Amino acid sequence: MKVIPGVFIMCDTHGLPLEDAIFEADQQGVAIDWVNYIEDARKHGWSEKTIRTKITYAVQEVHGRDYLVEFNKRLDLIVAPL
Repeated sequence: MKVIPGVFIMCDTHGLPLEDAIFEADQQGVAIDWVNYIEDARKHGWSEKTIRTKITYAVQEVHGRDYLVEFNKRLDLIVAPL
């Protein structure tokens, strides 16, 4: 599956809601590069708690609680738990 880098910049700098980015990526059949998102957020001084909160809220808004549980399991395999 193709992934989209630079989503953090689109959201943080340009004001795109993360929920909209997730929804649009789903509609286009692509995935957000979450590792890149987290790395960019860290570079901009975001705390681990803030990063996790933003992602958790957005993913749950778009996909629901059940998806969020699985999403967090997969994300924790890729990056150190936030």
